Amino acid sequence: MTTAIKAGRLRINLLSIIPFVILYILNPPYVMPVLLFSAAVHECGHIIAVKACGSQIKRFEIHLLGAKIVLGGKLISYKKEALIFAGGGLANLFTAALTFIFIRRYPCEQFFFLFYCNLFFMLFNLLPLYSLDGYGLIKSLVLLKAEPDTAEKIMKIISTVCLTCAVCAAVYIAYITKYNISLCIIAARLFMLGASEKK
Repeated sequence: MTTAIKAGRLRINLLSIIPFVILYILNPPYVMPVLLFSAAVHECGHIIAVKACGSQIKRFEIHLLGAKIVLGGKLISYKKEALIFAGGGLANLFTAALTFIFIRRYPCEQFFFLFYCNLFFMLFNLLPLYSLDGYGLIKSLVLLKAEPDTAEKIMKIISTVCLTCAVCAAVYIAYITKYNISLCIIAARLFMLGASEKK
């Protein structure tokens, strides 16, 4: 039995729907559309960077609490790879800046949430944790100066330190907000990232 829907280059893991349903039930109605929009902006940033670097997209996967663009075609340089990893965060930063302009003119709760949501997507994805953009970005930059084995050792140290700090922060924030379910999901995601790195 497969748990994924396949449509051309798109793969959607059915389990990825669960966090969205939970967040939809537990939050105001505008939260899910804003989260999905921010996620779409992030992925569009990667797609634009892929096209700008002259690479091709083999497939796009949506899985539990994340998405992944699988590249096809020829190998690309580490500099181009770093640009592709940075593309999503840059798109979120640009959207947050535009939203900030709107907030100054039309302050409302939805625009504030859109602003913070895009900042969160940028900062979270730039964490140097395995399978996040920050890991790939820093690894690509390290590979410009170091051998692959050395780069892998450096990334394991950076990722372990960051994972420890991020999980402690997520648990602490979840505790002081009386176990906000969204933060608990983020903490679980961080644990899963750490577990997947050790495989």
